[in-house]
Amino acid sequence: MKRNGYTLVEVLAVLILLAIIFTIAAPRMLDSIDESKKAALKTSANTIMDQLMKDYDKGLIEVTSTGKTYTIVSNVFVGDSINVKGQLPDSGTIHITEDGEVIFTLFKEDFCAYKDIGQESIIVSSNFATCVITIP
Repeated sequence: MKRNGYTLVEVLAVLILLAIIFTIAAPRMLDSIDESKKAALKTSANTIMDQLMKDYDKGLIEVTSTGKTYTIVSNVFVGDSINVKGQLPDSGTIHITEDGEVIFTLFKEDFCAYKDIGQESIIVSSNFATCVITIP
């Protein structure tokens, strides 16, 4: 007797195996996507911070005794801007103090990046409550 096709049991076995593989692989894929988004936000924050520090060092920015603040809304600077290449975060506040220290809080999708006064490195978090800076 010649067989044409697969039995119902064979098809169900394959579907069960695919479901098991998907159950194992999906969380790992989602985690790697989130890690990529975090890395992209951190890179954007570093780029903005580096450009602002370069402009400050060259004397291209007028910083008062209270510092200077830049605001991003809907991926665009509002008012004064910093000349950076690439896509800006969704929103955020960037502040440079009179002595040249850059502090900021930037938001992109489900993540925020921040650097406060005296903080050496940029922190990226999914907890927006932690993304608060103190502007002097």
